[in-house]
Amino acid sequence: MEGINYKSRWAFFSCLVYMAKVGRPLQFKNAKVMQKAIDAYFLECKTQDKPTTIQGLALSLDLDRNEILNYQGRKEFTSTVKRAKEMIQNDVETRLLAGKGQVVGQIFWLKNNANYRDNQQLEVSGMDQTLAMLLKKGKKG
Repeated sequence: MEGINYKSRWAFFSCLVYMAKVGRPLQFKNAKVMQKAIDAYFLECKTQDKPTTIQGLALSLDLDRNEILNYQGRKEFTSTVKRAKEMIQNDVETRLLAGKGQVVGQIFWLKNNANYRDNQQLEVSGMDQTLAMLLKKGKKG
């Protein structure tokens, strides 16, 4: 950029900043249009008895997973995207409980995408003398 004057440099960098803010134009102009496309995806999956997935939804909408999350961050689309993700979660849960598909894979999906966790309960039904002595020493110290 050596031979370019100050005003040209300023215009060039202003353009870069503008392009960074604007990014790719939205695929869907509003939530209603997006909802129609989402409904078409779920209908297709239902008629073909295919499991619903976030990746499948993204491909159907001609988006990638990150773009779906970006839409969810936009106020107008938040509830639309959240509801679609909840419907996918419901499909995974239903298939898991019905014994359809790979159970381990479905459990993995629920843990990693729907915040499910294994709960462990530890029950103590009495203390032996060693444990009792250690607890007493801890209270004195």
